[in-house]
Amino acid sequence: MAYIFLVNSNRVLEASLGYFINPLLLILAGRFIFKETLSKYQKTAIILATLGVCYMSIIYQKLPLYSLLVAGTFTGYSIAKKKIKIDPILALTIETLVYFPVAILYLLMIKGGKGVEASNFDKILLMGAGVVTVIPLFLFSLGTKLSKLSSIGFFQYLTPTLVLLLGVFVFGENFSSVHTITFSLIWSGLIIYTASLFRVKR
Repeated sequence: MAYIFLVNSNRVLEASLGYFINPLLLILAGRFIFKETLSKYQKTAIILATLGVCYMSIIYQKLPLYSLLVAGTFTGYSIAKKKIKIDPILALTIETLVYFPVAILYLLMIKGGKGVEASNFDKILLMGAGVVTVIPLFLFSLGTKLSKLSSIGFFQYLTPTLVLLLGVFVFGENFSSVHTITFSLIWSGLIIYTASLFRVKR
């Protein structure tokens, strides 16, 4: 909900920063809550990613409260997913049932209770969006049970990275020097972290 609020308020930068902070919180949760160990290469990768996030925060000269809310709530969601020992499909079904009445109530409240006016094509897109949303949530639920939380956290840097690429190459947004430095640090960390995982596997 915090992410949707930021996007609808034209504060996409704060929303993306929240998703950059989120993996750091997940890695810390993996280390201190689930007692996961990190190699020296993985620690180096985390430091680089942290520097990237801190640099972006310092440049914009304010405490990103909504970004922290986005990061904190998703971190809590991830911890719950890992701790609750139930089938991923059942868990996702329960989540959907919980949010369903809230969504119906919202639709009835907007526009004076008349609901949403949408074309048939828009309705098809909305139903398709539901399918596109459920599949990643199911895979995420399954992944949290099969993988280390620290690994999941670090690879979640792919999400804001892909969003930024969409913003630059699809929506024509400006890629500033701040983004260049931030992404260079984060992707350097991602390369080191990925290399360390392959090294451990061998």
